[in-house]
Amino acid sequence: MKADAPDYTTVASGLVAVAAQLTDTLDLNDEVINAEHIKIVYLQDVLNDADIDIVDNTLNNLILNLQLLNLQNVLKDVDVANGIKIGDVLSNNDVDVSDVVGVKVFDVNGIKKLLVFVK
Repeated sequence: MKADAPDYTTVASGLVAVAAQLTDTLDLNDEVINAEHIKIVYLQDVLNDADIDIVDNTLNNLILNLQLLNLQNVLKDVDVANGIKIGDVLSNNDVDVSDVVGVKVFDVNGIKKLLVFVK
């Protein structure tokens, strides 16, 4: 899963990553994703301490923070299954949307799946 984590090694790569994630998330609206296909991934479970330090430093950039805020706002309101929003799935798993630092959308044999990376 480390390979699926967003690339925040530099601010520039972070901005590109978040822009792509926003597009992918917006494309999910009105798609049907079963709750069991939304997985929460904690960065500390897939990155080492040095990588987490790099992510922390990159996330301190104001522009990147604003982009992440956009992603978080979009994410909480994306309807994925008959009125169920991704934000609801996060809340049901005791995850605050403000802890989200990235997403990865998959299409596996026509089934949409989503990894939500949190810090």
